[in-house]
Amino acid sequence: MDLGFEARMAEFALKLRYFPARSRGESIRMLLKHSKIPFDDILISGPEFGKMKADLPCGQLPILEVKGKNYPESGSILRFVGRIAGSTPNDPVQLLAADAAYEVGRGLVMIDPIVNMFDGDRMKETYNSYYEKLPHKLNCLADLLGDSAFYGGDQACYADFGVWHYLDNTETVKPGSVMPQKLRDWMERVASLPEVAAYLAERPPIREERVRKIEALRV
Repeated sequence: MDLGFEARMAEFALKLRYFPARSRGESIRMLLKHSKIPFDDILISGPEFGKMKADLPCGQLPILEVKGKNYPESGSILRFVGRIAGSTPNDPVQLLAADAAYEVGRGLVMIDPIVNMFDGDRMKETYNSYYEKLPHKLNCLADLLGDSAFYGGDQACYADFGVWHYLDNTETVKPGSVMPQKLRDWMERVASLPEVAAYLAERPPIREERVRKIEALRV
């Protein structure tokens, strides 16, 4: 292990605060684990969030504490982690492709409340709209990946984890819906990265009541 890298990263004194949910904090946790950056993963419950909301930057989670100061916005946090980890593409065209893929992935954000919070008619209507529009987004993501192993080129970058999270939730709700084989192969490469594989094996499961509601959507 690069002890110099570990010491430099420890100086940031990173603390991530987010819900124990497969949502906006998931890709940040994955990138931190993959990059072997030390951080405190602080899980926040709903009641705790209600008590702390007024004191949070922008009143939202996730937040990343860096050297004692809190910073909001999952995309900004993810890009920051990519920069300090040294995994952001140096080639400007590769960076453009990675950033474009990340933004396309953000367009899939409505899969998160389907997995974590929506209910009843709202859940079903969102599900129908989401999967109707999905193929166009997937084709765009496959095109941006091109012949590269990752959106970061030869190594995974922040965009890989941002996009992977949304597609993982997409597959969780409707298995087999990520159709392009190129994307399925890419998802397997990301999930097989050693630190990522370890994280995925240990992450909290989706609550049983949510699993039942998700399965009911497929009927």
